Amino acid sequence: MMITCPECSRACSNKASCCPQCGNPIAQPYTTLRGEPRYVQPVELTGKRFKLGGVLAMCLVLGGCVGCFAVPVEDDATRLACTLAWFAGIALSILFKITGWWHHG
Repeated sequence: MMITCPECSRACSNKASCCPQCGNPIAQPYTTLRGEPRYVQPVELTGKRFKLGGVLAMCLVLGGCVGCFAVPVEDDATRLACTLAWFAGIALSILFKITGWWHHG
C-alpha cells in the first residue's frame, strides 16, 4: 500500500522506515495490548545540538586529561580546573549516552 510522505508529498510504501525521496522518517504502526493500531514516529538524535554536546564533552575530557597528566603543572588552581574539566566532560558524556538510550530504547 502506498502512503504520502508528510514532508515531500511523494508516494512511498507503508512498509518503508523512511521516505526514499527525502529521507523523512515514516510512522510505523504497532499494536497495543488491546490490539488497537498505534503509530510511532522514529526519532533520531542527530540534531546539531546533540552532536555539538558530544563534541564538547570529548573536548573537555581530552583537555582535562592533557592538563592533568601530560603537562607538568605546579599551580594547584590550574590542576583543579583541569580536573574539573575532565569530570565535567565525563559527566556530559554519560548524560548524552543516557539521553540517546532514553530516546532510542
